[in-house]
Amino acid sequence: MDRILVPVLYIKDGTAYRDVDLTEKFEGDLAGAADMQERRGADALLVFDYSYDTASQEAALVDIRKICRTVSMPVWVGGNILNREDADNYVKAGASVVILDEERISNVDLMEELCRSYGSSRVALNHIPGGNDALAEAAADRVAFVISPDIPDMAPGGLNYIVLSDKTDRAQAVEILQKRNALGLSGEFLTETGETFWQLKRQLRDAGIAVHTLDPAMPFTEFKLDANGLIPCIVQDEQTCEVLMMAYMNEEAFRKTCETGLATYFSRSRQELWTKGLTSGHLQYVKRMYVDCDADTLLLKVRQVGGACHTGHRTCFYRTLLEI
Repeated sequence: MDRILVPVLYIKDGTAYRDVDLTEKFEGDLAGAADMQERRGADALLVFDYSYDTASQEAALVDIRKICRTVSMPVWVGGNILNREDADNYVKAGASVVILDEERISNVDLMEELCRSYGSSRVALNHIPGGNDALAEAAADRVAFVISPDIPDMAPGGLNYIVLSDKTDRAQAVEILQKRNALGLSGEFLTETGETFWQLKRQLRDAGIAVHTLDPAMPFTEFKLDANGLIPCIVQDEQTCEVLMMAYMNEEAFRKTCETGLATYFSRSRQELWTKGLTSGHLQYVKRMYVDCDADTLLLKVRQVGGACHTGHRTCFYRTLLEI
């Protein structure tokens, strides 16, 4: 089973934070913060709702609904479930998994009820050190996973853990994900705004940990190239299928694209590599890649930031030559 990387957003009053103390905020709106994590290659998104009264709860549900509609990856939501209605509201907003806090549950009745109603794969437990320690009951009810600062040495055999650790570094990430009960890793360590997740996933893979990477099904040597060792690439928006641009790759550009998840091409005029948007900020996050029947043209499906054309237009094909 692949281990997963799950960035976390703590949301309060319409703002997203990357830390539990709500000191490091994301600029822009919540949906944009979530979209950034999907573009970076996250496997799922963890959202903790810090609402505090009826009005803030209603506003948070609107924000969670926007997040769930913006991203295609699973969104796990918790932080404010006191009863069945609270859990139902998260599910209606689009949550793939609802998360119960141990410290707010005096017994496992709600957990059992939600597992019966939604299925155990849609219910998780947030284990808080010093809480009510419902791990044994959670294992018996086969919840999807437990979120915990660590995996106990005597963890029940069938129980999976997402380790939420804000101070984890890369070496610790490898150590955590090598444990038998590790399902994945979350925390501030992952919720960055810079590099994509693909570099970390390759490091994890090289350490013998099964993760989803961008390793292509066909090596570059099997493509049919032009006289200069290049292959043309058609680029489409992954959601709308709008054709954005066309460029060329050589073997190094292809390798870098697969390593970073950022579309990288070879400039025939400058005779050098260029990562789309590295200067302008209009990056292309690769979601899927195809090769045609003759293996002489690539098709990239990307999440485009801003416009794809250097003129500022959304697409390079903005001039109409013929219409019927």
